[in-house]
Amino acid sequence: MTLAQHVEELLPETMERRGRYYSLSLCYCGEGENMVALDLLRNFLNNKENSVYSDCIEELLLASKICADNKVCVEDGIRFSSKAISQMNGKCNQMEAIANCLLGVLLLAKSKSVSSESEKVLIQSQAFSALKASERMMEASDPNPYIVHHLCLEYAEHRKLRIAYDQAKKLIKLEGGSSISGYILLARILSAQKKFFDAEIVIDAALEQSGKWNQGELLRTKAKIQFAQGRLKNATETYTFLLAVLQVQNKNLGNANKAIKVRYTFIK
Repeated sequence: MTLAQHVEELLPETMERRGRYYSLSLCYCGEGENMVALDLLRNFLNNKENSVYSDCIEELLLASKICADNKVCVEDGIRFSSKAISQMNGKCNQMEAIANCLLGVLLLAKSKSVSSESEKVLIQSQAFSALKASERMMEASDPNPYIVHHLCLEYAEHRKLRIAYDQAKKLIKLEGGSSISGYILLARILSAQKKFFDAEIVIDAALEQSGKWNQGELLRTKAKIQFAQGRLKNATETYTFLLAVLQVQNKNLGNANKAIKVRYTFIK
C-alpha cells in the first residue's frame, strides 16, 4: 500500500482540507505520479471555496515546480509561479527566489514554442529578468542548489557560458562533491568553450570521488569529450569500460531482484 493510499484513507476530520490536498500531492510526486499531483493541486487552487486562505504559496510553488521540471502545462506553471510571487510580500527570500527561478524556467520553455521572433525575444527577456531576480534574492540568503542548478542549465542552453561556468562551480561547492550533476554541467560548459582538456580533468576528478554505481553518465560524458577531440581510440576504450560497468550493474541488480523474490517466497 502506497503512502498516498494511506493518506487517502484518513478520515476527513483527521486532516484539514488544505493539508490533505498538499500532503497527497507530495506523496504522488514522491511516487513519480506528477500529473496526478498536478491535477490535485489544480483542483484545490481553482476551487473558490479555498479563497478563505490568505495565501497558497506552498501549493502554487509545488504546482509550478511540477510544470517546470516536466515541461508540461507551461502556461499554467507561469500563472502559478506569478501568483506565488504576488503573494510573497517579502515573507521569505528563499521561497521568492525559487518562485522567480521557476517563472524564468517556464518562460524560457514557452519561448521555444513561439513562432514570432519578436515575441520570442520579449519572453526570453522576461525570463532572464526573473532568473536574475532569483539570483539576487538567493545572494541575500543561503544559496539553494536547486536554483543554482537551473540557473546554470538555462544560461548554458542560451550560450551565456561565462555566467553558466560560474554557476556550475558554485553548484559543485554547494553540493560538496556529493552529486555528479555539477561536474557534468561544468564539463559540458568547458566543452562548449572548446576547453576539452579542462573538461576531461573535471570528469576524471568526479570519477575519483564517485562510486561505480554513479559512473555511467560520467564515462558517457568523458567519451563524448574524447570523441569531440578526434581521439577515437580513447573514446572507444572509455565506451568499452562504460559497457563493462553497465553489465556489472545489471548483474548485481538481477541478483538483488532474485534475493528479494526468495525472501518474499519464504515470508509467504
